[in-house]
Amino acid sequence: TEDGPLNMMMKPGIGSFEKFRALFDKFSQKAGKEQYLIPYFIAAHPGTTDEDMLNLALWLKKNGFRPDQVQAFLPSPMASATAMYHTGMNPLRSLKQLGVQLALDDFGTGYSSLSGLRSFPLDELKVDRSFITECEDPGSSAAIITRAIIAMAHGLGLRVVAEGIETEGQLHFLRANGCDQYQGFLFSRPLLATDMVKMLRRCNSARVA
Repeated sequence: TEDGPLNMMMKPGIGSFEKFRALFDKFSQKAGKEQYLIPYFIAAHPGTTDEDMLNLALWLKKNGFRPDQVQAFLPSPMASATAMYHTGMNPLRSLKQLGVQLALDDFGTGYSSLSGLRSFPLDELKVDRSFITECEDPGSSAAIITRAIIAMAHGLGLRVVAEGIETEGQLHFLRANGCDQYQGFLFSRPLLATDMVKMLRRCNSARVA
């Protein structure tokens, strides 16, 4: 919701998503395509209450989403763990009970460290782009670390997403090493809703051809 932790962090809440979805549905209909928009929530920060969890569950049911279609990002697990320790509040437990997916963002940098793999019931690990930008050279330290991260994450039963892919060489390296999902400017830069419709049309035309 807009109130509470998200408001203090100046992050958009469900109200912002509703406005974006209205535009998304409008332009998808205009393009004559049935498109699906899956929300991503940052809902697991300290200060999130049981009431917030109940509201999230009711909203998911009302809009026809399965809980496993929703993902909460943990950008700074060490800071979150510290806050949980001092407040005695653990919103992650409630999210997992709902069936929401948990992802560790920017892994390998800053506070996003190995401690997060032990402390939280994660589903997905996102490799920070600082490793991806230098992974094309198989003998580089970035490539060696990236391979190790992918292997470790798979050993823990986690999906691996690579952030910040900009070249075909980076994509080839990640595919060859078993990365599960990819994101970055190689596929698309951020788009306005109208430009997104044009891109979807081009992609669909290419598939038909």
